[in-house]
Amino acid sequence: MKKTDRKIFIADNQDIARYGIIYILKEESDIPGIEELFSKKEITDSLKENPDAIIILDYSGLDFERIEELMILSERYTLASFLLVSDEFSRDFLKRVIVESGNFSVLTKDCTKDDLLYCLSKMINGDKFIPGNIFSRVVESLKTVTEDEKTVSHLTTSEKMILREIALGKTTKEIADMKNLSFHTINTHRKNIFRKIGVNNVKEAIRYAIRAGIIDTAEYTI
Repeated sequence: MKKTDRKIFIADNQDIARYGIIYILKEESDIPGIEELFSKKEITDSLKENPDAIIILDYSGLDFERIEELMILSERYTLASFLLVSDEFSRDFLKRVIVESGNFSVLTKDCTKDDLLYCLSKMINGDKFIPGNIFSRVVESLKTVTEDEKTVSHLTTSEKMILREIALGKTTKEIADMKNLSFHTINTHRKNIFRKIGVNNVKEAIRYAIRAGIIDTAEYTI
């Protein structure tokens, strides 16, 4: 794992889990040091001083009462990356953090050392990581949909491809560069796609893409 200037914090009240993660990172990476946090306030204070920090967090053992508190934190500190590590992920919780937020990664506490190191390497590069088995659970939970959501025949092939890239987190400029088209052309496609599928923002477009089968699980977790 490459070195990073981003501060890394771990917030987990389970001593064995916390010490285990710290040991792995010290032994297997070039990360110079990891600071420990023990409350929601300490996390917030640390983010105020380090808005692009990486937070490894078991929210279930801390004083987060509702998922909305996590979502607000991620929306306030958009440069930060959050790795949620827990054995208590509900399906509804996973839907929220995967579909509605761009800076949450997820691992279960029975993950391997390699999973942890790979996930952190993705986060250091500004990406997110969702294991395929977890993403599959979310996809299955979204399968009760209307007929309009099951069919995307009213989108052109090009529009489907652009929608997939949008749902995978690509910006309009990135898609334009990838397809050798102008920013204006992709932006026009984007507006037409959103109008056709009846959504108003990227979060809603991601939900639609999952339900319609436009996002491939393997692509989403890379």
